[in-house]
Amino acid sequence: MSSDTPMSDSLRWELLRNHNSFLLKRGGVTFSRDPLNVTKSHSFKSSGLANSKVVAVQQQGDKIALRRKQRAQQRRPRKNATRHLLKRHRANRTCKAAAAIKTESGRSFYRRDLTQDAVARYHALHKASRRPKEVAPKRPRRRKE
Repeated sequence: MSSDTPMSDSLRWELLRNHNSFLLKRGGVTFSRDPLNVTKSHSFKSSGLANSKVVAVQQQGDKIALRRKQRAQQRRPRKNATRHLLKRHRANRTCKAAAAIKTESGRSFYRRDLTQDAVARYHALHKASRRPKEVAPKRPRRRKE
């Protein structure tokens, strides 16, 4: 196959569907550990490997980032995903990060079908990151003498 002709997304999915390192089968259900897969389900719609346009929400340290694939860097796996840090959660009673995800994926006609999944994943990651790291042990009450 010549390197000048790009491979279609459906052909790439047929080649990678049954054999990739991110495949995870548990209890009759198939999942994906692909970092660019927003729903973590093993399907063509949400596959980060097979699709040329991908929206993903990931935890990076203590911040949450939105990632998208670039078409210009398609043959360079290390450079093909752009990262936008979602810094502000709430401002003026609106979720600024969810609005940014909707703008990047839905309103710019990039991947409208993954917009709601990306917003749900953001809220789940934000809720998990706000949990306390350790629960303080309760002190026993003292007896009155």
